[in-house]
Amino acid sequence: MTGSQPSLFILFLGFVFASSIAQAPAATSSLDNGAVQITVDLAKGGGIVGFNPSGQTANNVINIYDLGRDCQQSYYSGPSQFKPAGATQNAKWNPWPWNPVQAGDCYNNKATLISSSNDGTTLYVKSRPKQWALQNYDADCVLEQWITLNGSVATVQNRLTNARSDTTQYQAMTQELPALYTWSHLTELWTYSGKQPFTNAALTQIPKTAPPWAYFRATEGWAAYTMSSGSKWGVGVFLPGNCSFVGGFAGTLNSGNQTSTNTGYIAPIRFEVLDYNIVYDFTYQLILGNLADIRSWAVAHQPDLKPNFYFQGTRAGWTYQVASDSGYPIPADHLSVNVNTSDPQMWGPECSFQAADVPKIYIRAAVHCSAGTPTTAQLFWEKENGASPMSEAQSYSFPLINDGQYHLYTLNLSTNATWTGQISRLRLDPVYNGTTGDYVEVSAMTSTAPGVTVTESGGSTAVTEGGATDTYAVVLTSEPTGNVTITPAPGSQLTVSPASLTFTTSNWNVPQTVTVTAIDDAVAQGTRIQTITNAASSADPGYNGVGIASVNVTITDNVTSFNEWTGGGVPITPQLLEKYAVGGALNPAGSSEQAVPGLSGPNFTLTAIVRINDPFLAVVGQSSTDLITWTDLVNNPSGMPSASQAGVAYGCKRLDFTIPIGADLRKFLRLKITDSSP
Repeated sequence: MTGSQPSLFILFLGFVFASSIAQAPAATSSLDNGAVQITVDLAKGGGIVGFNPSGQTANNVINIYDLGRDCQQSYYSGPSQFKPAGATQNAKWNPWPWNPVQAGDCYNNKATLISSSNDGTTLYVKSRPKQWALQNYDADCVLEQWITLNGSVATVQNRLTNARSDTTQYQAMTQELPALYTWSHLTELWTYSGKQPFTNAALTQIPKTAPPWAYFRATEGWAAYTMSSGSKWGVGVFLPGNCSFVGGFAGTLNSGNQTSTNTGYIAPIRFEVLDYNIVYDFTYQLILGNLADIRSWAVAHQPDLKPNFYFQGTRAGWTYQVASDSGYPIPADHLSVNVNTSDPQMWGPECSFQAADVPKIYIRAAVHCSAGTPTTAQLFWEKENGASPMSEAQSYSFPLINDGQYHLYTLNLSTNATWTGQISRLRLDPVYNGTTGDYVEVSAMTSTAPGVTVTESGGSTAVTEGGATDTYAVVLTSEPTGNVTITPAPGSQLTVSPASLTFTTSNWNVPQTVTVTAIDDAVAQGTRIQTITNAASSADPGYNGVGIASVNVTITDNVTSFNEWTGGGVPITPQLLEKYAVGGALNPAGSSEQAVPGLSGPNFTLTAIVRINDPFLAVVGQSSTDLITWTDLVNNPSGMPSASQAGVAYGCKRLDFTIPIGADLRKFLRLKITDSSP
């Protein structure tokens, strides 16, 4: 199941042929923030034709020799020979695939501007590109571009909206994100291509390479063309999280101006499937400045490179070999991968992370295969920027559950001796051999386990009946593949607000607050602990039923005196309880107290329901043979729980107070109630 890596599509766009025609200045639109100026040519589909320090157009870093240059959008898809009926293809670009280019075609036919705007902050263009290798052939797609400035950095958002009549899902091809052609006075191509990004390790200079260009790993996500002297001033291009680039130099170094045939070239590249109806977005930055500043800016804005792929309306850079998916639009919560072939494979984008930082990978998937399909999946990894390619040794096999339901699979990769060093690419083979109709739904592949973090304000939670409330915060540890509902269970003495929390793919990392309030029940219960449990439910198998920490809440009672208890509208005082709790071994004739029969063999027992959860209340038994004066009073131990507790209210218990009668003719038993409340 090792397979082979997808082949690179060799990019030649803008390579100079004798028939190329230099471009004259045209209608332009610019943004200038006082630090840098960026300019687009509205007559060429809005491609970027200028990027220079404010007021220094002579130091424009963009080469604009022909329509294949500039800094612009260019996309690739099948078929490998795109030549519709009646179209004329340039022999020098034969064979050539479907390739819309923002500025125009190789015959010097310019793209069509649909609309543009510039409010001084955002420069927007919308255009219909030309097919590069065809004579004046409008591409069946629309391109959009938004540009903003921040200091010496231009942020460019690009969008491709396809409307192809050919609905075939072609294999992934290399995309230029974007294609940047540079001024010939920028003669050195720099990046960091090592295995320890973000450690300030030595930079790599890419040797001067004419077409076919040099493909290289840029593990900090950027590359720059600079001058060779001084602080190496120039331009960098940064695509966050992207580790694969292509670049080189055509012609003579340091010769000619921005319209010269001599040019440098840089493009962040990524394999992508471009469906016939796809809306495909990417955002990159152009950075003007010294080499050290370019690197510092890119490093400061680099995202976490550990593998966290969520297939929610996107392929997240994953492509296929001997496989396909359900096509665009991608479902909102998964990739539906057709595995009805021999050795279907899912390939992740080039990456760079340390194996030691990712001991486990978590995959959420549902398998829909025929009963005869072996459902053992296999994860492969490439190491050291391709120096150690994928192999059976560098793989981890695990069984899948073929029941059509989502499950969370935990891959403990740290148990594999080859899971070490820099991991530079992943591949997942969902099954070994599929049959007709087999497919697998994959919703996420992450380095972070699904989990829920509970944080109590001040480190603890305490409330008072009729008084102070308290709060705790809840947040997810990783992005879910669907909504996650957290429901607290506060028990009988507390309430919570809100009654439940919902986390989505948009707000999963934003803490939500639960307010805890004590129920004011006018019953003295003293200070006690009540536990709030929290339960999770979700269509995401990683979050459905995931363990969540409980919250122990200290409740302070606002009823602190025994005298505040009431029953039947009559205050129950210690004196009244004492009177009612008198009993005798024999009925005391003439006594004002009511005798309570409790004789049982040699013992006399008085059964009473007493409150046990008030720390200020103490109830003990007292016995005597003198009903009037209790002069021979003896304290007896606390009562023992009765065999039956039926009908006993919360916070109370039915107790049996028992004393031996001995040789006494009469024995009296009462309960002593001590109220120590303030």
